[in-house]
Amino acid sequence: MSKSAIATAANSGLGFYSSPLVEPETPKISPLISQSIKLENIDTIGSGNTPRLVYQTSAGRCSRLVSKADFARIWSCFLSIRGVKHSRILEINITDHSLIIQTNQGTVAVDKNQAKMFLSRYNRVALEPLQVRLIPQGAVVWNPDHHTLSLVKSGGCTCEDWRYRQTICKHQIAAQLCQMPSD
Repeated sequence: MSKSAIATAANSGLGFYSSPLVEPETPKISPLISQSIKLENIDTIGSGNTPRLVYQTSAGRCSRLVSKADFARIWSCFLSIRGVKHSRILEINITDHSLIIQTNQGTVAVDKNQAKMFLSRYNRVALEPLQVRLIPQGAVVWNPDHHTLSLVKSGGCTCEDWRYRQTICKHQIAAQLCQMPSD
């Protein structure tokens, strides 16, 4: 990020550089996979219907089981970003085309392609050192690896993923994780 872009951000009232009293937070989650992935499928395995992620890395095709508790935490983040009121997830059913999330407030269906994109971005949040500063208007997210600054509000984000693809981005996920209670 150029010095002029940093100065603009500092003077715009976004608060990332201008508020020394509030330290930026880094989302504290473990990566699903310890490298960048392209998710191919989400399904379940075994009699307990344990969630399984099938993905591609630079090393090839792999899969990983995810605990039901971790899976529920991930989808609680998704629902919160989408503005779905809930206090807990009761059950997640994975079909050929969607995830059916049953909460204490009702049922939400998530298209499987959207779910795969969300999980890939969720994994990236754990891998990248994103710094989040919560502000009255939402959150400002700094990515020191890519030298980008994004403003996250309830209606979306200023990044390209949100602006051009209208999909949940890693900045929204990072901001939401910093607002969720820690386990």
